[in-house]
Amino acid sequence: MSLYDKIFKPKVYKLSNGKLVYEKRSRMPFILSVLFIFSFISIKITGFSLSVLIKNFGEFFIILKEIFNPNLSYFKSVIEPLFDTIKMSFLGSFLGAFVAIFFPF
Repeated sequence: MSLYDKIFKPKVYKLSNGKLVYEKRSRMPFILSVLFIFSFISIKITGFSLSVLIKNFGEFFIILKEIFNPNLSYFKSVIEPLFDTIKMSFLGSFLGAFVAIFFPF
């Protein structure tokens, strides 16, 4: 029995044949409280401000416009590092798969 089940006792139902059935309590309140606590801590640490987010909301569409209308003059300087990154990912995947073959044995 887990600690959560010891703190929040399961509901007990008695069937007509006399057998007891235990229904565990939902863990959702615990999960939501932990999520709330970590969200609060991260907001305090990062200095997040909802008013700044609302005030600068128009910048979001400017950024989206720049994303969907890229400046292709950088393409020549980016293409080689892009292919290097793709080659590294293939090499890493291949090596990982190769090493993983021998672990089951």
